[in-house]
Amino acid sequence: MMRLFRAVAAFVAAACVWAAGPAFAEDVTDWFEAGINVSDYVFRKGRDAPERENRARDFRREVRPIPRYEDTVRFPPPEGLEAVSIRARPNARPGGMGTLSRTVPAQRWRGKRVRLSADLRTDRAGRVQMWMRVDGPNRQVLAFDDMQSRPIRGTSRWRRYSIVLDVPASATHINYGFLLAGSGTVWAKDFAINAVPTRVAVTGR
Repeated sequence: MMRLFRAVAAFVAAACVWAAGPAFAEDVTDWFEAGINVSDYVFRKGRDAPERENRARDFRREVRPIPRYEDTVRFPPPEGLEAVSIRARPNARPGGMGTLSRTVPAQRWRGKRVRLSADLRTDRAGRVQMWMRVDGPNRQVLAFDDMQSRPIRGTSRWRRYSIVLDVPASATHINYGFLLAGSGTVWAKDFAINAVPTRVAVTGR
């Protein structure tokens, strides 16, 4: 099991680089699909969200509000779509993983502490982790957190999760996303990045 966890952590770090690609647009990139035994996973970009009625009820019961600050930038799914998701196929091989990631320029958050937040819901999930990585020149890793010590497992209703990292002055891009390791399904929506006061503790290294 520990071998799988290490593989997940190593793959997430690499996926951040792959998501960045050789050049960066001025705006957020589209979702990038990757994984280990990636053919064992189905990626949806908004068309298979849980029922609207259940989602609204679960959100009210489970979400604990997170304070809003200035410089918030939200990254909703494309117009007309709901949550994005990753689902393991019934015959998925052990040790597999699927991940969806995106990249945004870091200029507006340089020298600030920022929080990535999103709503996630799971169904019989082996292991789910949201992640964020701050890159510098030559794709140097400046800050990283993948919820390795606080994964989401099993079945859970909609809940807001967050990652907080410092963005150095030399940062060039912020990569973020979520992954499913093993079996089950995870949905994610309402991603946002915003600057927070320094009294808000960082969650990663």
